[in-house]
Amino acid sequence: MIEIMLVIGILALVMTLSVPSIYSSVKKGPMRSAITGVTEACDIAKARAVLSGKCVLLTFNPRGRSYAVEGGALKGVGLGVTGSGTIDESIDIEMLDVNLTEYKGEDRAMVRFYPDGTSDEFTLILRQDGNWVKLALDPTTSVLNLGKVDE
Repeated sequence: MIEIMLVIGILALVMTLSVPSIYSSVKKGPMRSAITGVTEACDIAKARAVLSGKCVLLTFNPRGRSYAVEGGALKGVGLGVTGSGTIDESIDIEMLDVNLTEYKGEDRAMVRFYPDGTSDEFTLILRQDGNWVKLALDPTTSVLNLGKVDE
């Protein structure tokens, strides 16, 4: 009987210690949501440009904290992947550059994706609670690279 109670106590302790890590992995934080949304928007814009054979725009509204791909989502992509979204108010947009021009304080910034798979240069730096994240679009491949920012 004591052994069973000891095993139950150990299981309860393990479960109690694992709840915070399980909760944080299940709950999508604002920074993670912003990174995922911008990455998906870039992927959709690149795919739309290559498949349609036309230049496609990814438009950012830094003041309104929103972004959207021209024409919306691609047909056949998963539910919930729209190609548009917003950046949470708890996240500061520290830098938004397109082709080495700062657009952080502007109403609109446009990133062009070309049919040959290339794009404009684009850099977005976000900050939340001391966490700095840099999203940089490689213009030759249109691949969005994620990295930390050295303060």
